[in-house]
Amino acid sequence: MSKVGTNSTQPLDTTSGRLNLGDLRVLSEHLTELGQAIDKEIFAPNSQKTPPNFTLPQLAKLCGLSDDAMSRKLEKATTLGLASGYLNGEEPVKKNRQIRRSFTLKEAREWVNACGVAYKRKDPNDAVVIAVGFFKGGVGKTTLTVSLAQGLSLKGYRILVVDLDPQGSASALQGLSPAHVETKNTFAPICMPPSDEHHSDTLNVLPTYWDGIEILPANAELFGADFDLPVRQMNREQNFVFLEVLHKALQPIKSQYDFILIDTPPSLSYVTLNAYWAADGIVMPLPPDGLPFASSIQFWNMFSDLSQNQKADKEYSFLSVVPSMVDSQQSSTGVVMEWMKLAYKNHLSNVEIPATKAVKNSELTLQTVFDINKYVGSAKTYQRARDAYDKYVDEIEASAINKHWKYNEKISKQIGEQA
Repeated sequence: MSKVGTNSTQPLDTTSGRLNLGDLRVLSEHLTELGQAIDKEIFAPNSQKTPPNFTLPQLAKLCGLSDDAMSRKLEKATTLGLASGYLNGEEPVKKNRQIRRSFTLKEAREWVNACGVAYKRKDPNDAVVIAVGFFKGGVGKTTLTVSLAQGLSLKGYRILVVDLDPQGSASALQGLSPAHVETKNTFAPICMPPSDEHHSDTLNVLPTYWDGIEILPANAELFGADFDLPVRQMNREQNFVFLEVLHKALQPIKSQYDFILIDTPPSLSYVTLNAYWAADGIVMPLPPDGLPFASSIQFWNMFSDLSQNQKADKEYSFLSVVPSMVDSQQSSTGVVMEWMKLAYKNHLSNVEIPATKAVKNSELTLQTVFDINKYVGSAKTYQRARDAYDKYVDEIEASAINKHWKYNEKISKQIGEQA
């Protein structure tokens, strides 16, 4: 057996083809150092994520107005207490007899709210909770979660992202390095036994660089939650039900948001089950490929088996299975899409999220298509991806309004009439 790896400074010997635990420790240390270097590069102070700015046509689209109608609105900007779009507050720049304007994300959202784009939910409604999940990795789950958050915020909604994946990818996409996230700001303290000095009964939500989005971030300590939850259940802790931990923790803050989007780990764990139990709706990104489709069948079989062991009942407002990473050039895509239609029927989204360079390139720089001010590459490639996400944002908004908020309002009204 090779003795390489007993000294952390000794390079990994890859010539013999055999590895002992010391070798793997050396590899781990090497990868940790490399990861820290990359982390510093991505999250350096001068490389912090910044939100996009918006032109007049882009702002008009967000507000659902024509360019001319938006220009007329802007004439009343000062009266309304809203941004006029003048660069740095200076006189507008004229180009081709037109005024070039620029709006920050915060200014754009203020205009969107002033134009009444977002649905105004009524009592007894608060935030709709959506779990985005699948226990197979690499299906675009995290990118979809954060993209939905950003797209919905551009409609004027207030968003909370809950990152339950110990890898912290959603946190990274929101500009927070998982390596620097404090455990007290994650879901972990809620799962710890009350006797633990680090236990907490409240969620410590953090702001992000993106106006309108806050986050409960994640770090590697979340792995411990999948040990804490079953232990507390087995110890018969008074009034403790492991499934309800996240649901109960969200109750005091749900009225502060319109959407709570949960990014789940790629596994069917105790933490993941908490996400589904807390959710009002479920979103599953599913690539039209044979193995992911087969995994989706196993997922629902396991989900069904586990749910049958619970005494409490659970109802969801909607389920949305969205084809993700769709490559129309693959010969099998059309066949599997037909399987998906037969399997999920009206739960299958009409939107297809394409597998394009625009999405892959943006993920490499910890961005979504909504982060990009100017895409370096084919404009058609970017627009195709952006259009798909925009349409899916619209679809999820419609599901929240029609299948959740309006349904609850109708039931509440009926109860009131019967009282």
